[in-house]
Amino acid sequence: MSEEAAAIEDDGIVFDNDPPPGEEVATPESSPEEIEAKNLPEEKEGENLPEKTEGDAAPVAEKTADEIAAENEAIRQQAYEAREAKRQAKAQKEAEERAEAQRQQQPAQYADVPPPPDPYSDDYDQLVAERDRIIAQNAAAERDQLFLQQQQEAQYRKLQEEQQAKNEAMVASYNERITKLGVDKLELHKAASNIELMGISEEVFGRLMKDERGPELVTYLGNNLAELQKMNAMEPIDAAVYLATTIKPKAQRPPPVLTPPPVETPSGGGVTENEGYLQGVTFE
Repeated sequence: MSEEAAAIEDDGIVFDNDPPPGEEVATPESSPEEIEAKNLPEEKEGENLPEKTEGDAAPVAEKTADEIAAENEAIRQQAYEAREAKRQAKAQKEAEERAEAQRQQQPAQYADVPPPPDPYSDDYDQLVAERDRIIAQNAAAERDQLFLQQQQEAQYRKLQEEQQAKNEAMVASYNERITKLGVDKLELHKAASNIELMGISEEVFGRLMKDERGPELVTYLGNNLAELQKMNAMEPIDAAVYLATTIKPKAQRPPPVLTPPPVETPSGGGVTENEGYLQGVTFE
């Protein structure tokens, strides 16, 4: 090496073809892969690890059958106590309203009929005519009242018959879906009893009875009273949306394997075909 080159080297000047300080140069004894691995920057502990987000939280464990049963029993007890308190309050209110109505009852629409006049009185004929007029007036009022009452009763019977026909058609369709979906009638009856105890809105009731998978929905809600309790706290339209978007997917069951009906129908008591229908349901 010349003196000029040595002086430059002593001054710390690095030529372009010299490796940077600290970087290892390939030698006959080392491969390019080994040199590259050694020249990589060291990672500190905890660097380049994915950040935890709220979605990375551990999933909530599903409730066991025993936990759901205990929860259902507690809710049933609460519902029974609330329903009994509501029934007593309603009975008390109706009794007070009846008493108030009796106090404020309008006087009779019939005029008092005077006794027969004295035949020796000077205005006997006039008094007889007035008495006859009052009797005729009362008779006409009584006929009008009877006619109005008959009209009201006929209208009420017509509405009742129409509603009965609708209910029978709805129940028949509902029973067909019970068979089609393969829902166990005893399980459905128990679930329907729970729903009747809890009470549901009229809108949700109609959807349960008319939905193509109504028996499955009734069975699921009757066995998961926490969901029913949540729906009862919602506005009817919100409960209907929740029923369609959340409950319906959970309630759906695998298609049943239908077997031919038996040759002989077994006799004995059991659940009738209409016992899965929410007959005694109360509306909130």
